[in-house]
Amino acid sequence: MTLTLNLEKFQGLPLHKRVTLALIDAILRGELQPGEALPSSRKLAKDLAISRCTVSNSYEVLISLGLAETTPCKSIYVSTTLQTDFSPASFEPIYRGVAGDNWMNVCGGQIVASLKS
Repeated sequence: MTLTLNLEKFQGLPLHKRVTLALIDAILRGELQPGEALPSSRKLAKDLAISRCTVSNSYEVLISLGLAETTPCKSIYVSTTLQTDFSPASFEPIYRGVAGDNWMNVCGGQIVASLKS
């Protein structure tokens, strides 16, 4: 599986938050579908040329937000209980939780615009 994440979209945030937001963005845009396995932390870390720990931390955030789920000794999957029809109001708390109150300035409104189109 090849997943393209745009980390530049979230400039101004620490790397672990940029990875987390890029993964959330891929889920909300439908690039990653409910029930689909996420790349292994080793593979994604290698593809992005970052630490595996950074990817693992991002995956833990996705799990804590209910966007991903896991079973012991298995892959991490996009949550199967995830709604597939997103509105800006439904994802704002997720971005705000990761990026903070200044999330719209950090994300530049690009996510809202891409989801509306």
